[in-house]
Amino acid sequence: MDYLIARALPTVLLSSFSTPHASILVTESFSKQHEKLISLTYHRFSNDYPKSDWDVHFHHDCAHIMNGRCEAEIDDFLYDEGEYFTERYMHEGKLRLYAHFVAKGPRSLAQWAPEPLIMPMLPREDLGDWLGSSAQNAIKIDSSPRPNKRVFPDVIDHFDCYSEYLPSHDFTFQLPMTSITTTVKGPSVAMRPRPSAEYTSLPMGATALQFLIDHESMVSKGPPDDSRHYRRDYALCNTAKKRGIAHALLMDGDFYGVEASQPCVSCVKRGEKCRIYHPDMHVLPWKADLIDVNKRGVGAQCAMCRAKGRTSSATGACCAA
Repeated sequence: MDYLIARALPTVLLSSFSTPHASILVTESFSKQHEKLISLTYHRFSNDYPKSDWDVHFHHDCAHIMNGRCEAEIDDFLYDEGEYFTERYMHEGKLRLYAHFVAKGPRSLAQWAPEPLIMPMLPREDLGDWLGSSAQNAIKIDSSPRPNKRVFPDVIDHFDCYSEYLPSHDFTFQLPMTSITTTVKGPSVAMRPRPSAEYTSLPMGATALQFLIDHESMVSKGPPDDSRHYRRDYALCNTAKKRGIAHALLMDGDFYGVEASQPCVSCVKRGEKCRIYHPDMHVLPWKADLIDVNKRGVGAQCAMCRAKGRTSSATGACCAA
C-alpha cells in the first residue's frame, strides 16, 4: 500500500552535483517517467550543460561520484517501475535526485585513464624528427623521489561540507615513489608560455580525470571559512562564479598549483600571493586529455583574478606566469 501511494503521488526534488544545496520541485507529470525527467533536466540546466555537449544520468546520493567513482546510477527501467519511490530511497516523502552531467566525446569521463606514451622503434638519429624539432615545445619532466601520499592541506582539509548532502571526503592522493622521466616534443599549439623558473613536475596522480573530479567536488563544497576565497553568499552565486572560485581553490593548493614566478600586476599592487596552475597543465599531453565545460583547458588567470573576476594588464588579461 505504501508503494502504491508513493507511486501515485511521487515527490521529486531535482539538484545537480554542481549545486547540491539547491533543488527544484518536479511536478508529477514530469516525475513519473524517466524520459520526461531527462527532458526537464536538460531544460533546467541548459545554460551550463547543453544537450549537444553533455549526457546526463541521476543518483539519489550526492556521494556517489566521490573518490573518482560514479556509483549507484538510477536505472531508467527501475525508475519507471517505481522501484525508487520507497522508504529506502525517499526521505520525508521526497526522492532527491542529483543530475550528473558527463561530457560527450571520444573519451567520456568514466573512460579516462592515463595512457602510456608509445614511441616507434626508430634509429636514435631519427627519434628527434619523430618527436618534433622545436625545442620550445619540449615538456621536461624531472625525476625525483616523492612520498607515497600527497595531501592537499591548504584547501581540502578544512572544508565545512554541506553535511546534509556531502559526507567527509578524503582528498589524499596515492602516488608512486618516483615519477617518470621523459621529454616530449610536439607540433606548435596555442599554449601558455612556460616561465623561466623551473617547477617540480606534476605528480603522477594529477591526471586530467582526477582534476575534473576534484574541480567538481570543489564547486559542490565551496571555500572553507579560513580560505581567502571564502564568500558568505557562495550558495547564491551562479555556476560560472562557483567554477571560478573552485579553480582558485585548486590553484592555492600545492597539488595542481604553484606560485607564479612572474606575479600579475593586480596581485603585486594588492600585496597578494599570486598562484597559478602548474605550467604542465597547459601543454600536451596533459591538455589533450582535458575537457572542461568550455573545452579550452584550465584557463590562464591566477587564483585571485579568477576568483574575483578581475583583470590586471593593459590587454585586459591576467599577466601572471
